[in-house]
Amino acid sequence: VGALGESAFYGCDSLRTVNIAGGSRLDSIGRYAFAYCYKLQNINLQDATQLKHLMYRVFYNCTELQSITIPASVVEFGDEYYGADLLGYCKKIETITFLAANVPDNFYNGGSGTILNTVNIGPGVKRIGKRAFGDNYYLKNLNIDANVRDLVIGEYAFTEADRLERVLLPKGVISLETAAFRSCDSMYVFTFADGSPITTIPQECFYYCLCLQKLALPDAVQTVENGAFGYCRALTEISFGTALTSLPDDYYLFSHCDKLQKITLPGVNYPFVREIWITDNAVYYVHTDLLDMYRTNNF
Repeated sequence: VGALGESAFYGCDSLRTVNIAGGSRLDSIGRYAFAYCYKLQNINLQDATQLKHLMYRVFYNCTELQSITIPASVVEFGDEYYGADLLGYCKKIETITFLAANVPDNFYNGGSGTILNTVNIGPGVKRIGKRAFGDNYYLKNLNIDANVRDLVIGEYAFTEADRLERVLLPKGVISLETAAFRSCDSMYVFTFADGSPITTIPQECFYYCLCLQKLALPDAVQTVENGAFGYCRALTEISFGTALTSLPDDYYLFSHCDKLQKITLPGVNYPFVREIWITDNAVYYVHTDLLDMYRTNNF
């Protein structure tokens, strides 16, 4: 079978499992192919190594679907006019494993009633789109393969993952976009791998991460944008990298970081700013060559 056409199994109420055999020539699954299969719990696409096209609302309203793996071979999701919406109203999905190169915008943007617990990002993924996994309030496990290369995490990609506690960002992640991890309320550990090439911490990247306690930024970071750490109320220590040249001229960089006590700025470049809000208890640890500069210039 080379293709499944539009609405091929639409509304098959008793269908519970779909297995795509290894060696299958299946290239495309059409619009609504498995939509409204209310009892479908498992679909195995991992061995569909020739599958390239998953069209609009392929699994729409499969309300019992529990997990899905998107194979590395897929290059097209949905269509230009309608978008993807592959998994709309599939609210019982607990695990998504994504192996294809590009996670579409709004791929599984959660909201009320979703219970997504685990997202696995494979080594071939190059981009996680805007709000791809946003608003998944029960998301606890984010596993990004250590061998990813040139991965970009898009705007609001994991915003409001309220139960996400720990994130390890491999050095193959090359860029974070605006508010990528905004409002991850339970996240208390965020680790950049040694040698991370990230140069910018974008606007509101960690904004409202209420439990984040300590953060060490990569040496490659040159710029930190507005509101990056605002409302990180548990943050006690932050260490900037040696390449830092720019901090934002605004009140919101450390707004309401009431427990911040230690700020390490080891670089030989002074990050010129006019004013940022810092608790009175904060202590700066700076490069010895810049002691006089910090003494004579106010933050």
